[in-house]
Formats: sequence, structure tokens, C-alpha cells
Amino acid sequence: MYQTGVYRARFRSSVQTRGESLQQLAHDLEKNIKFDSHAVLATYLYVTVHHNSMRSPFSLVTQTSALGRDILTTCLYISVVDSVLRSNTLGGQAVGVPDWAHLDPPKGPHFAEDSPEQVAAAVGSPAHLPCKARNLGSKSVSWIRHRDLTMLTVGAFTFTSDNRFSAHRDPTTGDWVLVLRRPQPSDSGFYECSISTKPVTTRSIKLEVVVPRAEMVGDGSVFLDRGSTLNLTCLVHFSPTPPEFILWYHRDKLVNYGKRDGGEIRVETKHQGDTTRSSLLVINATMWDSGRYSCKPSNAQKVFTDVHVLKSETPAAMQTTTSSVSPTSPSFTLLVMLLVLHGPTGLTHAASLTVASTRAAPVITSLINR
Repeated sequence: MYQTGVYRARFRSSVQTRGESLQQLAHDLEKNIKFDSHAVLATYLYVTVHHNSMRSPFSLVTQTSALGRDILTTCLYISVVDSVLRSNTLGGQAVGVPDWAHLDPPKGPHFAEDSPEQVAAAVGSPAHLPCKARNLGSKSVSWIRHRDLTMLTVGAFTFTSDNRFSAHRDPTTGDWVLVLRRPQPSDSGFYECSISTKPVTTRSIKLEVVVPRAEMVGDGSVFLDRGSTLNLTCLVHFSPTPPEFILWYHRDKLVNYGKRDGGEIRVETKHQGDTTRSSLLVINATMWDSGRYSCKPSNAQKVFTDVHVLKSETPAAMQTTTSSVSPTSPSFTLLVMLLVLHGPTGLTHAASLTVASTRAAPVITSLINR
């Protein structure tokens, strides 16, 4: 069987260099039409659709014999119809004509054009480096660490003693993915994916391992009235992928989420860009909810804040880590005076005193008169 690609190559060469006679090419096609008529027709369909480099495709008709003219005339007609149909679009796309790209000779093993050049990963979260190798056939894919030329994997087999590395083929995309568990900043650098062709086909991907940082929103401690809603927010920065988990602790014990008598404790988590936001909501806070709260992401250091729930007959709607006591509020004034008059033990009295401005003066007066 004669391959269509051979005819197309000769046609392109004759158009570009004018070195081969188009008439001779047509005669060769006629000679073999009995053996490969589909290839001949497909070839002429292709060349007439892709004749942009020729001023007049109809000049082909005058350079061939009768059988060649019949073939070319038919194909030129189809080409004209093709152009008309392509000008009719539906929803911005051409209708009525199939894509002729499938007539191109199949590519051998190669990398997809959209192969990534750089991948970011966070400490503590697995790094995934995709190798978009296509049309592998019997060829295999291997991964090599560029800095020391260590062979990491070949196919699904791991060759390094570092058991953090493994590779698998994604059944959905067909990519060969190198997985690095528990990556560290020292793992940053170039990794090379190669196909076992001759010569070897390679593509490098740069891995950047970043160190996430946790932050508790707000400054200092949080003071709120009993019955209010406590909202503590923990931000995890520089985390390209969400942490595997974010744990909340109260007095060094894991917080139990869910409903409780007259209230509820729940967590809301959202990831956007390279930042993850986790909010702990304590609805209808009680005196027991006072104490130290900690936020511990899987990929960052623990951060904490202290919460003080005070007795009050008029609870506020919500107190958050962004609504700590203001230096100008009566509550702040009372706390400062207690600290000055009684030292650190004065803060203990604050937990049992209301901070309403209408009641602050008698309390201060009584303390001064002691």
C-alpha cells in the first residue's frame, strides 16, 4: 500500500522548489490507483484543501492526463464546497466539514504542546509533576533529577532509595506523573522527563517548593461578652495547594465541632490562589469558651490567640480576632486600671465584672477606695 504522506510530501516539495514535475507526480498516482485508490483520493483532497502556496489550483487540471483530470476536477469541486461550508458557522464554529488534520501522518512519541514548565508545591503537601508524553507505543517514560542525574523512576518502577518518589500513569489524561511526598525546599530544582527514543526525547520541569506560613487574623487577645459569637480566622499563606488539614485546638485539646446546648461550633474553610482561610465559629459563647485557641495547618507552624469571655447582660452580636479591645473603649480603660492597681491579678477580676461604660465608674471607684 502506498502511503498518503509520501504523496503529500512530494506535492509540497514540487510546489516549494518547482523541482519535481506535477505531471510526473500525477502519472505516478494514476499508475498506482488500482492498488491504493483511497490514498490517491485522500492525497488530492488534502492538497486541494491545503493549496495556499499555489496561485491557481486549477492549473493542476491542465497538467495531467484524462484520468488525472477527472480525479483533480472532482477534488477541486469538493474543495470549493469545502470553502463554502467553512464560511457557514454555527456558534462560531464551522459546520458540515470534518477536520482534515487526521490525514496527517501520525506523530511518533512526543510531548504535548501544553506541557508545563514549572510546578509549585508546598511543604507538607505532595508535589505532582506531569509528563505529557503522547503516542508512546512501546517506548517508556523515565524521570531523572537534574542536579545529580539520579534516576528516579522508569515507568511505574521506582529506582531511587528515596521512598518519597513514585510515578504512575493518570488513566484520565494519560500523563506520567511523578509524585514527591513530603517535599522540602531542598527538593526544589529541575526534573527531567524522558522518552526512550533514539535519540532520547526529554523535557524539563522546574519544581519550586515553598514554605507556607500561618497567621491568626487580628492583634493580641480577643475579649467578648457571654452569649456573643466568636469568630477566629486563621490564614495559611504561600500554599499553592490547600493543606491536607487545618486543626483547631482549645486549651491544647482538639475542638469538637457540632451543635451543643444553646449554641454551635463549626469551621468554614476556603482556598483561593495560594492562600487558605479557615474560620472557627463559636455561636453563643460561654465562660467555658475562654482560653487559648490554636490553629495548626498540616504544612505550617501552629499559631494561637487568647480568648476572654466576660459576663454581660447585653451580649454583642459577634466578636472576632479583628475586633479586639480598643484602647479608647471603657473596657480597655478598666483593664488598664486593674492592671496598675492590682498587677496581673487584676485581670482575674475583669472576668467577673461587666465592661459596660455605665457600670465602669463604680467598679473603679470601689477599687481605688480599698
